[in-house]
This record gives sequence, structure tokens and C-alpha cells, in this order.
Amino acid sequence: MKIEFTLTFGLFKAAYALYQKRQLSVRLMFPISIAALAGGILGAVLIHDNGPFGWLSPLFAGAIGGGFVGTILLPLIRIYAVRKAFASFLPRPVEGRILSYEIDGEQIRSEVSGIGSGKIQWSAIYDFAQNESVTLLYFTKRRFYFFPTAALTPVQRAELNDLVTRHGVKRKP
Repeated sequence: MKIEFTLTFGLFKAAYALYQKRQLSVRLMFPISIAALAGGILGAVLIHDNGPFGWLSPLFAGAIGGGFVGTILLPLIRIYAVRKAFASFLPRPVEGRILSYEIDGEQIRSEVSGIGSGKIQWSAIYDFAQNESVTLLYFTKRRFYFFPTAALTPVQRAELNDLVTRHGVKRKP
């Protein structure tokens, strides 16, 4: 099967979002930050500098600071990281490059217009993730091939799922 598509920032962002969604540390960071912020504020309100527990005030100030970093700054840093990763993904201009994958029972061949091509055996693919917008085929923990799920016909999607199952690749939502 052959898959060909034009690379856009939106597609790259969707692939990066699916990659991030599967990272446990990223999924836990926001709820922990909210809890730290809420606990810090509640503790600072309930325990003032005077009283037997006044020595805990610096701890609550730290919780407020950590909660602020986790709830406000980390999402902003993530936005910057996605843009930086897209800019360094391919030589300029990145936007509008044609990417194509040829997938068969033995290997996956990839080609980027004007840059080059490569191939990888199915035995090197160890993880698979798919949602309604993008499909990821991992060949290391942090590196993956991606393509839009919408670029697959129903027959191609069934064939890809069959190849993933046949080669024993882990499946994750």
C-alpha cells in the first residue's frame, strides 16, 4: 500500500499530541500541578505565619509556585516545543513537503520529496498508535513514522491493522 500526503504543521501537531498523550508523565503533570496549586493556596489561607504551624508557610509557598509552573508555564513551553520540533524536523521549507510511505509485508519505505528515502523492517517496529487524525508507527521510544489516518482508505486501514497484528506490534489507542 502506498500513502502520500503533504506535511502541514497541523498534522505534525496532531502526531506530537498523540505522542504526548501516551506519555504517563505528561498525563499526570496537569492534575498534580492543579492539586499542588490548590493545596498551596488552601494551606496558605488556613495556616498563617502566626500559630504553631507557621513554619509550614514556606512549604505552601513552594506548592503554589510549583502549581503555577505546572498549570501555566508547562503548557506554554509545550507549545513552543512543538513549533521548534516542527522547524527542525526537515530542512527548510518544512511546510508543504510531500511525504510518502510504501508499506508491504516485509518493510516500510519512506520518502521525503527533495531530501531522501529510507526503509525499516517490520521487526524494528515495536509500537503502534492510531486515532481519528493520525497514525504512529514507533521504531524507538521517541521516534516514529506518522501519517494522517484520513489518507487511508478503509481497505488500506484494514490491511495496516492486519500487518500490525501479523508482525506482533503492540497496539495502543
